[in-house]
Amino acid sequence: MLALGATRNPTRSFGYAVTAQVLLAGVCVYLIPVVIYPSLGYRGVFSFLMVLVALVLPLVRFIPRQSAPATAAKQARSTQWLCWLALVVMAVYFVGLNGNWAFLELLGERVGLGTESIGIAISVGLVGGAAGSMAASIFHDRVSVKLAMTIAVIGFVIYVLAIGRGAGVWSYAGAVLIFNVVWNFSLPYQMGVIVRTDHHGRLLALLPAAQALGGALGPLLAGSVLLIAGPSGLYVQLLICVGVATLGFSWLDRRAG
Repeated sequence: MLALGATRNPTRSFGYAVTAQVLLAGVCVYLIPVVIYPSLGYRGVFSFLMVLVALVLPLVRFIPRQSAPATAAKQARSTQWLCWLALVVMAVYFVGLNGNWAFLELLGERVGLGTESIGIAISVGLVGGAAGSMAASIFHDRVSVKLAMTIAVIGFVIYVLAIGRGAGVWSYAGAVLIFNVVWNFSLPYQMGVIVRTDHHGRLLALLPAAQALGGALGPLLAGSVLLIAGPSGLYVQLLICVGVATLGFSWLDRRAG
């Protein structure tokens, strides 16, 4: 994370990184449950993951060692709280996102889709979602954080309308694709805000922890919401968290200059 943040254009660098992650994730989401597990069981899955790790380990030596340059100590101390706030906003964002992502299969079953159709839709959505992070890499600083987050809000509203219709596999697959595209498009811009507020050049390393915290709390909260209010509660949770994140990152971007 620190190496990516230290590049001349962090937003573009994060876009490339997210693209690589989601492409690999999309392939694995299909291969593991549909091909590897039915044929080889858990041992096959573990072996497959171990091979993936072994393949990327030699690439570690190509990661630059430098971290983001720290500014003057007084300025860093006076604005450090902005970076902590940005990490909190990132966690809130993932509360909404993962709260829906964790129950996508259940939402598909509610509209009568089979397991294989749901798996293919989610896998295609993941792979196709790389278009969002690639777009962030292409446009990077030519699109403001506020505009990027506004696009995300619009995209998530379209996702809610599409998946709420329950019109079949195409509506479901399209909703999942839109969900992933706007998720991946917004992430590099949010990460760029954290870089600009991290004057110490160290707090950026906590970004995955913030995402993991929100990713863990999201499904926990969404499970209770689902029991009380049904699927509509999941959509409300998503839109509230996305709205908070949009306001938070837009304000933080202005403060960071």
